[in-house]
Amino acid sequence: MLFWNFDILSSLVLPEIITFLKSIWSSGCEDLTCMGFYDHVGSLSVTGLTQIQRSVDVNQLKAFEASSQVLFSPQLLPFTIQTIRFSSLEKLRLSSIKLSSAHWDKLLRHLAIPTLVELQVDADCMPSMLICFLARHPAIDHLAVNPRPGARWRMNRVMMSLTLFMAVLDGPLSHVLPVLWCHHIPPTLTCLGISLQDDDASPDYITTILRCVDYCDSVGCLLLSISPQSHSCLAMSCIPGIHSAVLVKRLAINYSDAPVLCPASAGDALALSAAWIEAFPEVKYVSMWGYSTITTGDLVRIICRFAVDDVILSVELQSHLGM
Repeated sequence: MLFWNFDILSSLVLPEIITFLKSIWSSGCEDLTCMGFYDHVGSLSVTGLTQIQRSVDVNQLKAFEASSQVLFSPQLLPFTIQTIRFSSLEKLRLSSIKLSSAHWDKLLRHLAIPTLVELQVDADCMPSMLICFLARHPAIDHLAVNPRPGARWRMNRVMMSLTLFMAVLDGPLSHVLPVLWCHHIPPTLTCLGISLQDDDASPDYITTILRCVDYCDSVGCLLLSISPQSHSCLAMSCIPGIHSAVLVKRLAINYSDAPVLCPASAGDALALSAAWIEAFPEVKYVSMWGYSTITTGDLVRIICRFAVDDVILSVELQSHLGM
């Protein structure tokens, strides 16, 4: 793993840094993570991709994670593209690289990685472009999309059929739902993660959630991440009698990204979300964690109103700052 917290691009030793990065190719390393905490980059570039020539070094890389926009600066782009294109990657994780949707489009059109089984991208990647990439990489069985507040995409149906054996699918509704739409055969997912955003309550969150679940054959674990905002009782409600016909074994609800206390009028997000349990009558395990204004004991009692007697519960709460 490589971490840095200084301005690499203006450093006097940038040439030596690039030489060191390239030396990793011939080191026998199989898993490379590059993560920067200083990302004040003047401009990003994915131009001239076809002019980037193959590296002469043979490498054994199987996994590459790039978590810095520096890696897509003009100075380091050749290293990044050579690493992705000329390795037999099984896992590619690109997060917090701050590419525009147009840049993502150019990048994914250019890449062909037949050995790839795991992909992680940012939500700035257009859903239709992501689906085109998946169609060219049928071995992918693990897809994660990093949500970003403010990233908005219209959920238009993409007229493409995917023949994938997806096991893990995680991301915002704007990407998860189109990917599920395009599956030729309903997937049997070991984990379906949905990051609920501000405008996904149409008319309520559970209706949105069920739209995704109902495109699956079965779901081992359904992980729901609630966005940090004020939540109305209407948006969090679950109409009595509504439920999914799809088998869901585990239900996990996460509200850990909300360190700011919401107004009391909005209600407690985890307490309100307990009603969602009724929509999954076959669920055997329920877990909740994150910020809450009530005690663990009170939340467990609320959960028990909606869960059947033999459900196994797990609750781990954090307190809001200032409480």
